[in-house]
Amino acid sequence: IRRPPRSTPKPSSAASDVYKRQNNEDDPNGSHIAIDVVSEAFEGLSRVKRQQLVMRSIKDEMDSGAIHAIDKLTTKTPAEVA
Repeated sequence: IRRPPRSTPKPSSAASDVYKRQNNEDDPNGSHIAIDVVSEAFEGLSRVKRQQLVMRSIKDEMDSGAIHAIDKLTTKTPAEVA
């Protein structure tokens, strides 16, 4: 897993740390997914700010309809997982 610099968290950095995506391809309305992200970029950020980073990083997939809905979005720092 590529770790972004702590001082400059960016949406694309958070996306690179995605370690689990569950995709339901049987859904006729588009994909419903669950996303779990562990990233140092989340250190010191509120839950809302963390989610905003992830959402910005998948904006194109949401806009294109490749992802229809996110059923679950979990964001944690490495310390919160340990």
